[in-house]
Amino acid sequence: MMIAGLPMFAFASSTVCNQADAQYAEEKLSSIENWHDYSIFYKEYNACDTSALSYAYIQTEARLLSTPGGVKAFLKEANKDIFLGNSVVRKAGSDTITAIDSKKILSNLSKECMSLQDKRFCIMLKKKLTSRR
Repeated sequence: MMIAGLPMFAFASSTVCNQADAQYAEEKLSSIENWHDYSIFYKEYNACDTSALSYAYIQTEARLLSTPGGVKAFLKEANKDIFLGNSVVRKAGSDTITAIDSKKILSNLSKECMSLQDKRFCIMLKKKLTSRR
């Protein structure tokens, strides 16, 4: 289904991030330990992934991607939720990702991107991370 020329999946959340949502999101982000939990959280609170809170979202995504197995777990969730996958890739070029995390993520990309289905996100992540240098 198309709305104003955009595919319906482009509108993953119809909610607005109010003050209570923003406070909860900020507190919750630091305790998320895996991509499955992040995916569930992101479906509900992606409206809060803006301005002041973007830093916390990016830091959580970098932390999850930089752990061993993190890229593989991300790919599993991203292939189920394209909106999440594209959002993470879009922010991967952010200067808020540390050089240490960036190196770990690039290492994980080289180890964990095996199947053809995963290549699209892997190529885009690598391009974003290496373009920051």
